[in-house]
Amino acid sequence: MALADGELALSKTNKEFPVMTINALDLPCIGAHIRYAQSRNRPSLLTYSGPNKSKNNRQEACSSFRNNHLSKINRRRGVTDARKKEFRDIALTCDEYPFASTVQGGVGASVWGVPKREQDKQDDVIRNFYNANKMTGGEEFRVEVINYKECTDSFYISEPFKIRW
Repeated sequence: MALADGELALSKTNKEFPVMTINALDLPCIGAHIRYAQSRNRPSLLTYSGPNKSKNNRQEACSSFRNNHLSKINRRRGVTDARKKEFRDIALTCDEYPFASTVQGGVGASVWGVPKREQDKQDDVIRNFYNANKMTGGEEFRVEVINYKECTDSFYISEPFKIRW
């Protein structure tokens, strides 16, 4: 016997999803970014797109932001190459939410400049979450931020051409 549309939708919303927890004590700027993005209608329920699928989404979300904003900010900070370890503590890199590794990532993602040291930690958090939950692609999960802490080393574009510090 098939479920009515309303019943199917209800069972879907009641489903338990794994939760990726972002601890803002460790990742204050990324935590602030996720909270900001979710408060502006970016989803907390995401779908993992699978391994090796994030490059195009990251390019779509970050290329203009990186070229038009981050490179200028980093130059003012004395950063010649944000990938080099000596700049890890002062370089800002593009953080996108929803994550590039999700179906919802890419065009339309919220982007912020966040410290590279946080990006490096977040990469580990995301990778460990996918591995621990044995995700291969197509699985849904929720993202939540705990221990919210104000971010003091970031900037973002709230509207086209308005930079906020």
